[in-house]
Amino acid sequence: MIKHITFCLAFVFLTAVVFSGSVRAVDSALTDLVIQGDWGEVSRLLASDSTELDDPVVAMLLGHACDQTNGVDCERYGLSDDSARAAWLAWTESLAERYPDKTVAFYLRGDAHARIYEYEGAIADYARATEIDEKYAPAYAALGGVYWLKRNTKEALTAFSKSIKIDKRYASARGNRASLYRSLGEYKRALKDYKEALKLVPDDASTYFNRGNVYEDLEEYEKAIEDYTTAIRLDSGNADFYFNRGNNYLKAGDLDLARSDYTAALAVDSTFGSALANRAAIYLVEERFDEAMVDYTEALRVEPNDLANYTNRAMAFTRMELYDSAIADCNAALSLDSTDAESYYYRGVAYNRMKEGTKALADFTTAIRFDSNLAIAHLRRGMIYRDNGRIEEAIQDFTGAIEADRDYAMAYDARGRLYMLEVGDKVSACKDWKRACQLGRCSNYVIAKEKGDCK
Repeated sequence: MIKHITFCLAFVFLTAVVFSGSVRAVDSALTDLVIQGDWGEVSRLLASDSTELDDPVVAMLLGHACDQTNGVDCERYGLSDDSARAAWLAWTESLAERYPDKTVAFYLRGDAHARIYEYEGAIADYARATEIDEKYAPAYAALGGVYWLKRNTKEALTAFSKSIKIDKRYASARGNRASLYRSLGEYKRALKDYKEALKLVPDDASTYFNRGNVYEDLEEYEKAIEDYTTAIRLDSGNADFYFNRGNNYLKAGDLDLARSDYTAALAVDSTFGSALANRAAIYLVEERFDEAMVDYTEALRVEPNDLANYTNRAMAFTRMELYDSAIADCNAALSLDSTDAESYYYRGVAYNRMKEGTKALADFTTAIRFDSNLAIAHLRRGMIYRDNGRIEEAIQDFTGAIEADRDYAMAYDARGRLYMLEVGDKVSACKDWKRACQLGRCSNYVIAKEKGDCK
């Protein structure tokens, strides 16, 4: 399912906080503190009046103060309103005009350009900042972020590393480089950077969350769960933290704890579509069909264009023997994507249960045409061929299922049965049944051995 990654404020602005109101007239004393880079004092002065958080300039200055003093939860300072972004840009442009020889003025203007996706302007401003002061670590970290957004990972890595070399105690540069390493699949390096970042900011929930994502990538679910749990302890109001921990409980096979975490995520955000869909899937496994239907229906209300929710609800309808409803959901999914193999497959299952074999055969055939590796569609079509006496075609389909999934016990078992009963090829039948038994499906192989048909 969806993996959520939280990045540091220095360059990726995912947190959407809408600020409104007039721009605060930042006085000369505060401006002097910003120009001097006294972010600790900036934070102290601005945080003393929470009403000023309605002002985008104040919010951004607090965000940068948080970032540069290794604060926690710095991502909460973001701008999603166009007028707020424009106000921040106007203020930073004025600052750069008044202080053309000050590093921080161009660093902040670069930030404002990045927030309106003017990446070339941001790069130019960050470069100017480093020309004025080649030891200004935040500018290199921010430059790395913009390069990453432009998909230039080599330059991004160089910039992050430069920032860290200049200031080993700048936590956001560590966290951002770790996230970049993760995106490149360099998990050991990512873990090392997250470890160093946590030494600098031991109470940062986002860093634990991001490191948990790396452990999840490595399929080290217990370690991932431990990090997500720490993130939740530090910030119990983040739905993503519960959702990701739920995913790891699910992968570890603990349905109860997974369901509990999806419920907790929904308590924070009732419109979390992926949490609804995942909890519905658990209800489906537990044959709690009514509850599954409620969640799938709500997930579709939240995300009406999510094709997977239609096919999943169709599967639930089929389990409940509500075949017309299942077909309607598959049709809705196909209206979103007429090439979706699974939608044809699930509609074929519904038709097959309704004894409409011709329609089922057509849908399974279309599913295979769009995805030849959909093993279960081969199996289902093969069964229809088998039941209609089309043995050679059935064997071909069971073979196709095995080619798509070498560990598909049911396909080996079904093909072995045709080899034994229809073709008279005991050697091939026994070979298939033996393999099916190795995969956990042993009844035919055991019977054949008792009868002496298989050695």
